[in-house]
Amino acid sequence: MVATRTRRLLAAAALGLASAVASAATGITTLAAPPESGPITVFYPTAAPAAQLQRGPFVVEAALNAAPQRGNGRLVVMSHGSGGSPWPQADLAIELVRAGFTVAMPEHAGDNYHDMSAVGPRSWQHRPLEVSQAIDAMAADARFAPLLDVQRVGHYGMSAGGLTALTLAGAQWSPSRLAAHCDAHIADDFPTCVGLATELTGGAFDGLKLAVARRVIDWKFGDETTLQGWNEPRIAAVVAAVPMAAPIAMAGVSSFSVQ
Repeated sequence: MVATRTRRLLAAAALGLASAVASAATGITTLAAPPESGPITVFYPTAAPAAQLQRGPFVVEAALNAAPQRGNGRLVVMSHGSGGSPWPQADLAIELVRAGFTVAMPEHAGDNYHDMSAVGPRSWQHRPLEVSQAIDAMAADARFAPLLDVQRVGHYGMSAGGLTALTLAGAQWSPSRLAAHCDAHIADDFPTCVGLATELTGGAFDGLKLAVARRVIDWKFGDETTLQGWNEPRIAAVVAAVPMAAPIAMAGVSSFSVQ
């Protein structure tokens, strides 16, 4: 009888906790930028009422700088694509918060909507460090540290952020592999190889654009054969959405250490 009553009480408590997490609003705050990196936008469960927040062209329903409440104890770090920001992925972050997660989004230095000075391999090499710095910042923040298990962290990355996710999973890549990809496929993958400063139009200058682009890419990256990687043991699972996979050494993909 006592055991049955205990089970019922535990079940009721579990249902109450699940209901509390499911009904939690989303809080948003910003952590200061770590050295040589960008600020970190945090989405998290809160009991505070939400309001409409305007961020550029994006409107989100959230409570600004509200006190966090306990969710499921899990942290997800999200990496935006080239020239991005936290806000195009805010809907995904809010859905994760509704499921109990806390989400940290670093603004990747030199590869964001207001600074594209390091787009490409320079940013790709620095991004995994920024993910580690985001985990460190959450672990050091007195508001969030007691609520999270920062030893088992998830990561989601889109496009260039997808390469970050695969790197965190154990992939290695090199700039020379990007150069080889562009030498073979530049006409089919011109934006990846060149960026958005120019484009192929089907006009008379396309041949010149292709020739110049091949020459410049090979000059910049053709000899950079050192494989780049990153070891972050706190990453337990990754999701790579439409990743920038061209520079990856595919031979090592089968030995990924995370899910």
